[in-house]
Parts: sequence; C-alpha cells; structure tokens
Amino acid sequence: MREPEAFALRWHVGEAPYGPGVFLALALTAILGTTTYGFIMGLLDGSRAMLLDGLRCTAAAGLAWRVSRPALYVLNSLA
Repeated sequence: MREPEAFALRWHVGEAPYGPGVFLALALTAILGTTTYGFIMGLLDGSRAMLLDGLRCTAAAGLAWRVSRPALYVLNSLA
C-alpha cells in the first residue's frame, strides 16, 4: 500500500467501499508481521521460545489495538 492515508480517507468518506478481502489481507499482514517479529525476539533461546514469543507478540499487539480503539471514540467525541 503506497498511500495509507489516502486509503483511509477514501474509505472514511465512502468514495471507495473496500470489500472484506482488503481488510482480511491487512489483518493477515499484521498478524504475520507481529508473529515474525516475535520469532526473531526468541531466536537466541531456541525453537520453543521462538514460538511462544511469536504468539505473545501477536497477542500483545492485538490486545493493544483492541484496548485503544474505544479511546479513539472518546477522543473523537470530545473534539
């Protein structure tokens, strides 16, 4: 994705309704990226640590995105 801001703006305004496949691809990319990062963090400690760190990193990222989403709605309503 070369212009993520333009992507978000077109979706928000409703100019280009994107199908569920686009959002599925974005979610899978995020999951793959965070899992790979976790694997790399546990690289020196063996394969079990790599697997656990991959799962922990992905779970932590998903939890952080889930928790921060309601805060964005609150800040938007205050503005």
